[in-house]
Amino acid sequence: MFIRCIACCSRNRRLFLDENGQVLDDVDAQAGLPPHPTFDAVFTGESLSAAIARGQLFIWGDVHKALMPLMPHTYETAYTPPMCIPREIFGNSPVRHVAIGDVHVLVVTEAGRLYTGGYGGKGQLGLGSVGYIYEEATNPLELTHVAVADVHVTGVAAGQNSSCFVARDGSFFAFGENLRGECASGEHGFIWWPAQVPGFGAGAGEAKAVQASMHLHVAVLDADGFLHTAGCNSSGELGMGDREDRLLLSRVESGAMRMVACGLRHTLALDRLGCAWVCGSNKMDTLGMGAAGAFTDAVSVLQRVEGLSDVVFVTAGLDQSMVVDSRGAVFAWGLYVARASEPLWWPGAVDGPLQTERIPAPQRFALPARVGRYDLALHPLLALALAMGTHTRLGASSPLNTFSADTLRQVAEACVVRDPAAQNQ
Repeated sequence: MFIRCIACCSRNRRLFLDENGQVLDDVDAQAGLPPHPTFDAVFTGESLSAAIARGQLFIWGDVHKALMPLMPHTYETAYTPPMCIPREIFGNSPVRHVAIGDVHVLVVTEAGRLYTGGYGGKGQLGLGSVGYIYEEATNPLELTHVAVADVHVTGVAAGQNSSCFVARDGSFFAFGENLRGECASGEHGFIWWPAQVPGFGAGAGEAKAVQASMHLHVAVLDADGFLHTAGCNSSGELGMGDREDRLLLSRVESGAMRMVACGLRHTLALDRLGCAWVCGSNKMDTLGMGAAGAFTDAVSVLQRVEGLSDVVFVTAGLDQSMVVDSRGAVFAWGLYVARASEPLWWPGAVDGPLQTERIPAPQRFALPARVGRYDLALHPLLALALAMGTHTRLGASSPLNTFSADTLRQVAEACVVRDPAAQNQ
């Protein structure tokens, strides 16, 4: 199976997007997601999961914690099946990116507008002190503060109780809980409205932000690939060589990076050569050092993760790191949490205890079986032909693209392998 990207959350929530644009969730049963759309991205948080298909947003999980007005009758339930969010809520503009915190959601549209929903009692919605009023804060509202009135948002990230976003001109904004400096404002305290972070913007000599990640600390990549970090540094997660918190973004001494992800107490970065780098806490084997790191509690400078090459995607959770290589294989290390009873489970169920396992070094991640297109047991060559022939770029001139999704599924069903042993022939 070829995996394109992963969304990894704080504890035991992982979403995978395969080469066919289908969502695989090894924690939440995704029953209810439409089988035909090709999904473009997946996201997950403490209580919610989300996916985008052609600009249409689908969410599932504890929806009432972040978007309660959309499904008021689920308010008392622990789980909401996958549901399609009406595009009208976002000004009829296609959704392009989502970030999910503990109890808040950020949505960016193709028009570059930012919508926030959920609990905002710590300023993470950017709506001012009204965030204390639960009913007001749970409505998904467009962020229209004067500071961002003419800003075109291109990227967004969410921490536990904080938020940040990148603008098209390279400026960078943050707001919410800032007790450890995670909003990089230069001081402590809550930030109720979006505030531009010093040092990034359209001005001469300023860095141009292109990507950001956030947890209790924040990491920002500029247009030249340089990494900048701020916030909590109790385990050396800022990569500065010490354990002192930073209230302003500081540049990390490292090579050019193309992607960064913040875990709770560690930072995972991907350089332009396909190597993964990590720093921060190693209490749950989060650094992937193997037996050599058994007595190392933290590392305060970026170090290369051994045993990995040609990495194309990185993500980090509470005590876990995961990467995807150029062959679509997934590798994970740190604390792995899953249901002991079955690989796929309905989050409202309490039928089995959680099973935890510490993985000290990068290990190939065994995904639950998902064979061929549409979850059908296709012969590998037929599955590959169908996937490539319908791929939006690879199969642009393929006659398969002239057929509807329903017709393609019928074709796939006609190719189902009846004898499981034939799969390996």
